[in-house]
Formats: sequence, C-alpha cells, structure tokens
Amino acid sequence: ASVDAMCRCKMAQWCYTLVDVLQLNRSNVIVAMNYLDRFLSTGSPRAILALSDRREYQLACMTALYIAIKISEPKIMDVKQLSALSRGRYEPKDFVAMESQMLCDLQWRVNGPTSTHFLVLFLDLLQPMMTGIPVACILEDAIYQLELAVTSYDLVTQHPSTVAVAAMMNSLQKCYHTQEGKMMQNLSYVTGMNASSSHISQLAQCLHHLQNHSPTLSKRSSPLMIQDDEVTHDATSESKGVQVHAARGNEHSPKTCVSC
Repeated sequence: ASVDAMCRCKMAQWCYTLVDVLQLNRSNVIVAMNYLDRFLSTGSPRAILALSDRREYQLACMTALYIAIKISEPKIMDVKQLSALSRGRYEPKDFVAMESQMLCDLQWRVNGPTSTHFLVLFLDLLQPMMTGIPVACILEDAIYQLELAVTSYDLVTQHPSTVAVAAMMNSLQKCYHTQEGKMMQNLSYVTGMNASSSHISQLAQCLHHLQNHSPTLSKRSSPLMIQDDEVTHDATSESKGVQVHAARGNEHSPKTCVSC
C-alpha cells in the first residue's frame, strides 16, 4: 500500500517513543523527519519506492532517526538494535544500505537548521524585550508545539522558521496577553517576519489545534511497544547500558507504519 498522512504520524510517534525510552533529546525526531522529508523529495529511485511502499518508508524513517542520533548524541545506537526493534523485518545491512543512500541523496547536507533551532535563536533575541515574562514556560510550550508539528503532514512544506514564529506567537499570547500587540511588534522585529500575517496566523491555529484539540503526542511517552496487528513482540536493546523493553497491552503505544 502507498504511504499516507497517517503513516507519517504513526512513525513520528514511534520515533518519539523510542527517544523517550532511550532518554535522548526529542529534537532528534525533528531532525530525523527533516531528513526523511528531504530524502523523499529528491525523486531518486529509492525515494520513489519509499513513497509507494510502506515497508520501505518505515525503513527510511528508522534510518533517518538512526542518522540523527548518530550525529548529535553521545550514545551509540547500533544497527543490530534497529533490526531487533523491527522484529527482524529488516537486517542490519538494510539500515546500512539505506543510510548510504539517504546521505548520498541528501548530498551529506545533514546540519541544516530546524524549527527548534530557529525558536531558540528568536527567543534569545526577544528575551531582552520580555521583562517579567516566564521565558522557560514559553520555551517549553513552544517546543511542544514544534514536536507536534512534525507529526502533521499538513506542515511538511512550511519553512521551519515560519513554524517556529507561529509556535512562539501562540506561547506569547498565553503568557503575555496583557500586552499582546507590543509583543507581536517585537516578535516581527527580531524575526524579520510579519507575525500578524494571515499565513502565520493560520499556522498558529493549526499548532493550537494539534496541542489542544487532537494531541497526537504526550509530553512523556509510555514504554516502547512495537505492534503488528494483534501480535506484540519483545525487543531488548543493550547499548551503553540502556535497555528497551516492549510492553504488551499498552493501548497508548504507537503502532508501526506497516500496521496503519
């Protein structure tokens, strides 16, 4: 079956669950989905296959997360672990081959800015104008919106800087509603974008909906479980003393893309 929006959502949720269990930074998932989207848009034969084959799409997504973790984290995630987490659906050599293909198609451009990078930069520029505002709360709330954003197919084509501004606008309106007009002016000044534009307002509404009406991601995920229809298999990962345990019967754990 071909890949649809639900496949992306479920695989993003699975990635978040994995990094939560391994106690890694969730920004790895945002980076990984950036790799995945760019790879799929290259038009290479392997990318075209991944768009039409859910098994290949899942392999590409897992490999993208593997690359992101390898680049940014001190912990090592071995391809044997990925093979175990896939319940043997993929062999270690499959991840190695896909990694090589993705890096080649991406032309090794793996350090581009993501929405979280823009968020931290914009907030740092805006902070001198935010006297008395709980910056930590704004950062936490905005980052959560950006984490949710990568689960939505509708936001794939949006510039990460624009999504970051929309998330900041939502968070500022929550925490600084008494001087909303002034803060929107300041936000436009430091970002070089019109924070009051209809486009950014629409993005902000989309993020607000994801956060408050149809949350697809909790701030803390439950233990990892990979399901295939009604069968749940145990997978144990050992790397740097970290173990991943599968849990049977946890309805909140995401299914793999193959099951969507």
